[in-house]
Amino acid sequence: MTVAELLIGSVILPRIESPKAISRLAEFEWFHKLDMQNETLTPEVDDLLLRAQKVHQFIEEIIKGLGIPLRVGIIEILFKGTVFKKKKYEIDEIENMITDLEKTPDIISKAATMLEENANINRSLEEYRTLKDTLKVANKLNVDLSNFGLMNHFYTNLFVINSSDYGEIERTLENIPIFKYDLESKEKLAIIIISDSDDSVKILKIMRSFNSNPFSIPKGFPQIPSEAYSLAES
Repeated sequence: MTVAELLIGSVILPRIESPKAISRLAEFEWFHKLDMQNETLTPEVDDLLLRAQKVHQFIEEIIKGLGIPLRVGIIEILFKGTVFKKKKYEIDEIENMITDLEKTPDIISKAATMLEENANINRSLEEYRTLKDTLKVANKLNVDLSNFGLMNHFYTNLFVINSSDYGEIERTLENIPIFKYDLESKEKLAIIIISDSDDSVKILKIMRSFNSNPFSIPKGFPQIPSEAYSLAES
């Protein structure tokens, strides 16, 4: 019989992404959620809470994305009056409500798809703007990116970073020359790092910890910065 070592892991992520993370983790058959040490919760109630949270976050994300106000409409109050909602429910009533909510109506699924497509488009546009801005910097400096990288005695490269990370990167790479270039997007910066070749591994590790890799012109673009920038601007 095969024996596998069991490990306890913690996942830290934005609350809005937890339903997707739970679904992905559940694909592993040996993944089990750790039971809460709480005398007031039974396994049944705990499972209902988890299901309710997933449904709530899914619907909440759509409501916020569409900018729908979280209040009862005036017309509904005029026709139906003020509704006094029930405050105490049996477990089976809660389970039935959650089951009904989990049967996502087609209109909600379409709204979720539309929001996801919109987010992907915005992300692509932002990546394109950053690419264009960085190529503009390389073009102005007349930089040949093919000469960047590790040389016999020096290492130099161009990176695009979050503006908020610059101070920490500068402190971490103390005594290593860093040249900063503002981009049109206030959230991003382009930096050129020049160092001894011995520091190249250290620099790459540090920059990767800030989710930044050496800048390269994407495939499909001319590999000469001036030509790539002209194409991006057209």
